[in-house]
Amino acid sequence: MTNLSKSFSKKLIFSILVLTVGFFNSCDKEQEQVLEFKKNPTELENLTLRDNTMSGEFVDHILFFETYDFVPHYYVALGISPIAYKLDKQNPATADFIQLIKDAKEGIEPLKVTIDESGNFTKVAKVSEIEERGWRRSRKGKIWNNEDRIVYDEAIELGRLGPINFNNFNEVNNVFQLMNSYRCNSSGLNLVGCIPFDYKRDGCYARAHRMKQLIESNYNKTCNKLFIFGDFSSGNLLDVPGCPNISWLYHVAPYVEASGIGYVIDPSIFNQPVTANTWMASMGINNGCGEVITDGSIYAPHMFASYNCGAGAFAIDPNYVDTYNVLGTYAFLSGC
Repeated sequence: MTNLSKSFSKKLIFSILVLTVGFFNSCDKEQEQVLEFKKNPTELENLTLRDNTMSGEFVDHILFFETYDFVPHYYVALGISPIAYKLDKQNPATADFIQLIKDAKEGIEPLKVTIDESGNFTKVAKVSEIEERGWRRSRKGKIWNNEDRIVYDEAIELGRLGPINFNNFNEVNNVFQLMNSYRCNSSGLNLVGCIPFDYKRDGCYARAHRMKQLIESNYNKTCNKLFIFGDFSSGNLLDVPGCPNISWLYHVAPYVEASGIGYVIDPSIFNQPVTANTWMASMGINNGCGEVITDGSIYAPHMFASYNCGAGAFAIDPNYVDTYNVLGTYAFLSGC
């Protein structure tokens, strides 16, 4: 637990990165070419980015993760989602895709992506003015544009609603079982605020925040959050237990203590509370670049925290609005 104690005292530094705005030129479509530009030069077609998510059209930030030369791919992610998508360095579309992210001033403006049922990015495009205005009014836009963004030191000043200490393991296990009783039913008989533990690949930040809310409403206590971050630069991201084809950039779950031992409550992976070391080992402990214990008010890592193993700003969701939106989106999903 020494690393966790050090991580808890780590001062997170908030900074804003503005990338140089550039423009890329359109080119003619060639047969069998992976990259295809339409007449609108801001659209990228048939860019093969794999590794799972729901299909559809999404407006959000795309984060780009640089890797060492010996790693054959880069990683990208959508907003605060922990899912990592691989971007092949040999793909002829890669350079233009990276430039498109820079043109969008990563961390400031969103992009629109289309994802097919196989988890492939089939289109990446700049958003229209109407789409951008709608996004900025949405919860995603507010999280990424300072309204619900916070550095860790400020979160500490908010104060907790109670202690995180329980008397013994049995009490912690009772908390775990209560959380598990809110598991969503894939048959569709779900209550508002159920927790989609069976859909583990995304939404860990919302699951953890909902569990925090339940702990505070059912006990005179609260929880911390334990974040673990993958070492993306070396290509070693977090394994998703039970989902061999998925990688996480980070994962988070509630953290409490009993009899001097720290426990993680994560019904998406385990059937009882486990120690922090056991929890991290389940995702490939050698793949992590660092872990951070935060106050329970923290919701998800902002882009610089994701880039720097937790050293940066985090998002908050004090009214649980985004939490319930995410839970509702995944309530009827299960598996990998």
